[in-house]
Amino acid sequence: MIKGLAHSGQTGTVRPESLAKTGRREELLCLFLVRRGPSDRESRSRLCENICKKQISSNMDEKTREHLNNLHSRDADLRYASFHYLIQLTQQPVNWAYEVWDELLALLRNGDNHQRAIAAQLLSNLAKSDSQKRMLNHLDQLIAVTKDEKFVTARHSLQSLWKVGVASEDLKKMVVENLGKRFIECIDEKNCSLIRYDILEVLRKMYDQLQDEKLKDIALTLIEKEEDPKYRKKYAGLWKRITKKASEKKP
Repeated sequence: MIKGLAHSGQTGTVRPESLAKTGRREELLCLFLVRRGPSDRESRSRLCENICKKQISSNMDEKTREHLNNLHSRDADLRYASFHYLIQLTQQPVNWAYEVWDELLALLRNGDNHQRAIAAQLLSNLAKSDSQKRMLNHLDQLIAVTKDEKFVTARHSLQSLWKVGVASEDLKKMVVENLGKRFIECIDEKNCSLIRYDILEVLRKMYDQLQDEKLKDIALTLIEKEEDPKYRKKYAGLWKRITKKASEKKP
């Protein structure tokens, strides 16, 4: 039991606003997880335990922890500023990825549409720091958010997938397979043309990082599946420079 969250005969009397005023951020976050985190007790307990142990074994500085706590704030400006800080920080590998991994997965599942988008993009950034290869087991949760009921959330999540795809060979294969399926399956969706464009852009960004010709071939094959010549031309524009160079090299 987290000290201060419940006492004998006083269970449930602690209010989030009182914790926020006293600066008891770890307890506030635990309370959030109890109310909106994973449904099973074991996962909630593990999350809270990880948070409360941070002062003993954390690789994270206080400023970073504060920004992560701000992701749970109802203040949109504060939340966005912290998201921007963390996105920039995680452009490079960090040694505290697993201190926040479960926390971000919980936010991905149970946060509002803004928090779901934030969690998806941060998890994608953390793929480069995933030495334990957890993303292999959690990629399906990221893919699910690319189909979010809020299209802006879905789009931000989809556009960040290239960072997962370049993290390892196994993840590349999984991301490409899921993108290919999504390209076909979105045919009847309202925003199909935007989804397809984003998918091809993700493949292009992966190609730019990995220089894998198979990625180009897959993208061009998908473009040919587009029946509307206007959109087919638009999609091909993403790869125009690459295909032009390839044609110039031919004898």
